[in-house]
Amino acid sequence: MTRPTVLFVCVHNAGRSQMAAASPKVLDDPAGQGLEAVRPIRDEIRRRVEDLVASLEG
Repeated sequence: MTRPTVLFVCVHNAGRSQMAAASPKVLDDPAGQGLEAVRPIRDEIRRRVEDLVASLEG
């Protein structure tokens, strides 16, 4: 299976897009792991999405 490509774009030259681009490369792959290994990954994804939504709301 091919990995999807993700593009992060920053509107200022502050390095945020480079930091964001590096984050998927560090994120653990839950493939083939049990629930105890997958749950923390799920929780981290949820936290990051909630943080993103909160930052976009204001």
